Amino acid sequence: MIQTVLRRLACFSPSLVVAVLMIVALGCEPPQDSLANWKPFSPPGGKFTVLLPSTPVEQIPKTNTGLEAKKYHIVSTMSNISGLAIAYADQPGRVDVQIEPKKLFDSLRAQAEADLRGQLISESEITLQGRYPGRELKLAVPGGFTALQKTYLVNRRLYSLIVVAGSKGLDSPEAQKFFNSFQVLP
Repeated sequence: MIQTVLRRLACFSPSLVVAVLMIVALGCEPPQDSLANWKPFSPPGGKFTVLLPSTPVEQIPKTNTGLEAKKYHIVSTMSNISGLAIAYADQPGRVDVQIEPKKLFDSLRAQAEADLRGQLISESEITLQGRYPGRELKLAVPGGFTALQKTYLVNRRLYSLIVVAGSKGLDSPEAQKFFNSFQVLP
């Protein structure tokens, strides 16, 4: 079933694919211990590390829409109360993302709202490690879920960390551990 869904979504943007993976993940059996057994995860070439509660599923779908990267990576897993995902991609050289990251983040917000068929609840500017610009979005998505997405621009690479849960899951210690453990590597 997951492979059928992914084939159908291969032409869509990363946020839609991540959303579907997260909803599918919410139906999986959760890990036994929510915080004590989280382990560092750092995929080859990912240039980041993050703590995860279980072994993630990695996907490398391709897209051909808009100005976004042609190839991106999605890593997703499940905690006791939420789906967790990290999507990352290097932006194409023809897109000058360094000069005006605000425009890029505005475009990504509009894309996330459309792809997730979500309603924006809140939005704020954030930074990663005190120097990389970012944007935090909270969206109400169909099915009674809420998505919290933190996207950062690190040089030409975009990282999106996403938690999809019921509204209480976004404020959980699990969600906080996931977001707070993310670090880019040199």
